[in-house]
Amino acid sequence: MGISLKELRERTQLTVDSPTAFSVNINFSLAPETPPLMSCPLVLGMPFVTAIVRGGTPQIVSREYIRSFKAYKNDPGCKCEKYKLSLNTGLTWIVYVFRERYSSRGAFRWRSTSLIEGTQGFWGTIHVAKLPSPGDEAVYD
Repeated sequence: MGISLKELRERTQLTVDSPTAFSVNINFSLAPETPPLMSCPLVLGMPFVTAIVRGGTPQIVSREYIRSFKAYKNDPGCKCEKYKLSLNTGLTWIVYVFRERYSSRGAFRWRSTSLIEGTQGFWGTIHVAKLPSPGDEAVYD
């Protein structure tokens, strides 16, 4: 399972910043010396893969067949959207989306057996985590 942007292609620039003994930020830009469209903070032992997106079209991609995709209804005051993906391997993944700016809510769609895609011009944070067992979902929430 991975997070990407539709805009990222062969010429994508990858940079690293803020390295410490246990963390680093990985940034993805369209050209040298341009602000990143996506940054991924990596911390040793973190349960989520996180992407901070600044104006791109987010994609959640899988090498395994996505068997189901479900969007959960949230409290209207909640700034988080929740999705659940089930794969043909029996694994289940949870996706949390926190929107910023003027990104529209509920706009992640199941595009194919390997792709979930968000809306163009998305600004916000996406967290993806494997669900070890059904009881663990409440811990993540």
